Amino acid sequence: MSRPLASVKRIVIGRPFSSDRLARQRLPKRFAIPSFAADTVSALAYAPDEIILTLGLSGIGLFAWSPWVGIAIVFVMAIVVTAHLNVIEEYPGGGSDFVVARTNLGPNAGRLAGAALVTDYVLTVAVASSQAGAYIGGAISPLAPFQTGMAMVIIALLALVNLRGARESARLVSLPVYTFIALITITLVWGGIEAWQGTLGLSPHAGSYPEPGEGEPAALTALGGAFVLARAFSSGLPVVSGVKAITNTVPVFRPPKARNACITLVISGAMTAVLFLGVMLLALATRVSLSPREAEGARVSEATPVLGQIAEAIFGAGSLMSLAMLAMATLVLCIAANTAFTGLPVLTAALARTGDIPRVFASRGDRLVYSNGILLLAGLAEIVVLATGANITLLIHMYVVGVFMTFTIGQLGMFRHYTKKHRVAVRLKERQRFARKRAVSLVATVCLALVLVTVATANFLLGAWVTLAAVALMWAAMTIISRYYSRIFSKLALGHDEDLGRWPIAAPAPLDGKDPTRGIVLLTQLNRPAIRAIKEAMASPHLSLQAVAVKTKDSAIDTLSTEWFRRKIPIPLRVINSPYRALLAPLDDYVRSFTRTYPRDAVVVYIPEFLVGHWWESIMHNHVLRRVTTRLEKYERVTVRRVPWDLDGSEHEASIASYRNPAVKELAP
Repeated sequence: MSRPLASVKRIVIGRPFSSDRLARQRLPKRFAIPSFAADTVSALAYAPDEIILTLGLSGIGLFAWSPWVGIAIVFVMAIVVTAHLNVIEEYPGGGSDFVVARTNLGPNAGRLAGAALVTDYVLTVAVASSQAGAYIGGAISPLAPFQTGMAMVIIALLALVNLRGARESARLVSLPVYTFIALITITLVWGGIEAWQGTLGLSPHAGSYPEPGEGEPAALTALGGAFVLARAFSSGLPVVSGVKAITNTVPVFRPPKARNACITLVISGAMTAVLFLGVMLLALATRVSLSPREAEGARVSEATPVLGQIAEAIFGAGSLMSLAMLAMATLVLCIAANTAFTGLPVLTAALARTGDIPRVFASRGDRLVYSNGILLLAGLAEIVVLATGANITLLIHMYVVGVFMTFTIGQLGMFRHYTKKHRVAVRLKERQRFARKRAVSLVATVCLALVLVTVATANFLLGAWVTLAAVALMWAAMTIISRYYSRIFSKLALGHDEDLGRWPIAAPAPLDGKDPTRGIVLLTQLNRPAIRAIKEAMASPHLSLQAVAVKTKDSAIDTLSTEWFRRKIPIPLRVINSPYRALLAPLDDYVRSFTRTYPRDAVVVYIPEFLVGHWWESIMHNHVLRRVTTRLEKYERVTVRRVPWDLDGSEHEASIASYRNPAVKELAP
């Protein structure tokens, strides 16, 4: 990266954090609760609207059923929270249902769960940012035509905040989320007191609630009414989907991670369930209405939202409390997607480590976050918002299918996990405990599968098919990538009996008026291309020869060192520690210091290089040593010799391509 670009990056993102600071980036519960509850709590700003609108548009008079729909959603929330406490306990390393599915049901099920989670995280960001843009447009009418643009700006700002570090983003979201929760709590308590005293007012938009079936044919009430209730039920499920954020990101909690994550999950789930049920009950008591006439041809957010109508009924139209409620709801919607920006990068890192997506997503950036995962989420969410025109109703129909697919697969994996543990347990208490947990997983699997079928059926033609198609395509792409990495690994892996201990090292040749040379082999791992580069260096005459590798937080240098000594490679290995996880700068600094140590000698640097057959295969590799090559070729008295390895035709010898600095052209051996 050029110096001007590096300076801009430093200003925008901030100075890099060293790896030993990672522990200080862990979230305490006071920051974790609002950070992860933002996803579920923000759903209170649009899920009740969607439920009431769906019931109102039915024309069957199902308004009075809205609290029962809310109770059903709270029941699902209780099942999901209870089941995922076991997930956190058994799999505290993060990745949640993806790790559970992959471990217990196999790689294909793991990829399916991972693909469903990725689509859900993307839609989480799209829904929250689109609703925030709609609220802003409703409050400032000149901005209303630019809802899509505002949503895209919100996504970009959230990405920038998260690129600066997890702890910084958690601090920013804490105060607004806590304030929003406090405002809703005050509204519910005040409204409950007025309802008990019989003084609770009605919404300025209050409508009449006919009894179910009034004026409608019985058959329509029985069949059509059930279908409408199912659709309303699915419209409110976003308040449940936020549970995934905590179970996916257990590693970001302070130790004891699993215990703190469980506490956060219980508090967030219970708090959201109580607030959601209270909003639904007060919406019925104040006769909140989003009539078909109001919503026809317009998005729900362009009408007065449910929270606003409840606040107006309790505190009066235009009151400070009602205005504060709407303003804080808008702000919380702007930051609700922060949970996805915390969760998806951890998930993509887990997917990258298993070889299901490109390995570049497993590396941390300058601020100890998975920067590539953040950028991927922002890019996909921008595309979804642009493609849907920030249409909230359409996005919600697409939203919950992916997460309940993941929940179902994960609990099926947990059932198999506890079955295995129950089978091998010896003590009676252990067998009883595993039997209880297995029963919880079985009940959760059945219930969540029924919810998934209900959601997919009710919303299939309204947008759920898009999510199902996206999950299928992503699963297919992950499968192709996984097979590619498996094939490459088998080609590059060293045999167990390969021993370089007896490979001869060429003696230094007579100088004959030429400058002496010293050799350096740059390595990132020990595989066939690396061994070929080592052999090429050993076959050339140098005054000295050594191998150099960089140790970062995510690298496997310990494995490389072990294999180095086990295979008795007869040249020294120098390991450079990189506290900022960079490879280019430490290697560059080492080579330059090496030239200063031996100012009269030239340096030949050997770099193993992959040759891929197709352009898309290049995405699968980091190519960090290629960037090192570009940097080192600019230095005098340094010759870079690339040792290529053809990944598509590794059985035959690829031609040795040497690239030399013109100033030392005569140094080639």
